[in-house]
Amino acid sequence: MRPGSVAREGNLMTCLDWWNPAQLERAGTMDRAYGEGRMAGKFVLSKASNGQFRFVLKAGNGETILTSELYTTKAACENGIASVRKNASEDARYERKAAKNGPMFNLKATNGQIIGTSEVYSAEKSRDNGIDSVKKNAPDAKLDDTTAG
Repeated sequence: MRPGSVAREGNLMTCLDWWNPAQLERAGTMDRAYGEGRMAGKFVLSKASNGQFRFVLKAGNGETILTSELYTTKAACENGIASVRKNASEDARYERKAAKNGPMFNLKATNGQIIGTSEVYSAEKSRDNGIDSVKKNAPDAKLDDTTAG
C-alpha cells in the first residue's frame, strides 16, 4: 500500500504515514474517526469591497457549503448567521432547485426569505449531501469574524 493511502481493517481504518481527513471523508468514516471532536464547521463573516457584509458557512474540510446575500450592516449579517443556525435543521426550509448548470439549494427563513445559497452541484445526490452538511455544521459552527481587528 502506498504512503497516505487508507486501509480498512474490520471496522477500523488506518492511515499510513499521516492522518488525512480528506481520505477519511471520502471513505465515509470522518464522524467515526473524529467522534464528538470531529472537525467543526465555521461561519466566516467578511466585508466586501463595497463596504457591505456577507458570511459563508464552511464545512470542517474547508469547503464552502452556503453563501449569504450582502448585508448593509454587520449586525444584519450576524442576524443572518443566527437565522441559519435556527433554520438549518429543518428540512422544509431547503428549497431544492434545478439551475441551468445543475442542482443547487437555498436555505430559507420561516418568513420565506433566502438566507443562504449553495454552489451549483454536478448531481442531485451531491446537492443533498450539501444540505446534510449544512444541517450538521451550522448549529454549532464557530464564528470567524474577519472584519474584527
